[in-house]
Amino acid sequence: MGIVAAALLIGLSRVYVGAHYPHDVAAALVMGVVVGPATAVTLRKYANPVVAKLPTGPLRPVLTGTATQNSAR
Repeated sequence: MGIVAAALLIGLSRVYVGAHYPHDVAAALVMGVVVGPATAVTLRKYANPVVAKLPTGPLRPVLTGTATQNSAR
């Protein structure tokens, strides 16, 4: 709930200082409510398997900081 409160305060402050019109903030709120959950569901479905494979993939030396035989010269 703290993130929602912070977002509302930021939106209100942007209107207060004249950086945005109220309908800009309202449209961003609607877009966030629609796009946020859809993105979370998509990432949960597709990103978790990718992240699980990272320790054994070709990026292992970069992620773990270990050198391979070919890169240790």
